[in-house]
Amino acid sequence: MITNSLSKTEKELSIKPYYTDSHCTIYQGDCLDIMAIFPDESIDLIITDPPYNISHKDKLYRTYKNGKRKDISLDFGECDYGFDATLFLEESKRVLKKYGQWLIFCSDLQLGDYVEWLKKNFDSDVILDPFMGSGTTLVAGEMLGRKVIGIEINDRYCKISTERLKQEILF
Repeated sequence: MITNSLSKTEKELSIKPYYTDSHCTIYQGDCLDIMAIFPDESIDLIITDPPYNISHKDKLYRTYKNGKRKDISLDFGECDYGFDATLFLEESKRVLKKYGQWLIFCSDLQLGDYVEWLKKNFDSDVILDPFMGSGTTLVAGEMLGRKVIGIEINDRYCKISTERLKQEILF
């Protein structure tokens, strides 16, 4: 666990890491609840891909040129409904160091793109991804020898990230 980045509030709130190793800590829960335990100005860099608020409960239909129709489901789960970016950004600003940086993606990037960008732009000690998903940012951070913290509300993605981090990286 990255103990030098966490406050004693962690014990008070009974928030325990889902996974931890020498470079990485994963928490399962709402990022606003988890980030609340981090001290002010304790994070160098936030790299994340937050919810897009594009889910729909109703099915959409697409009609193809051949006349056939197909259902399209755009329900990405409860966490994609009503996401308030303002609350996330305010809490992120609090935990970022004075000259900390945000990198917020609205589309997918390959792992290699992350690694190359980080090598060129940052020599950070602690990186946070509050919407961890499958853990790409954490894997990239570990490859660079950085301390990384991931937060994910969905247990399935915590499991996926944990398995990725336990694998040997072949680069």
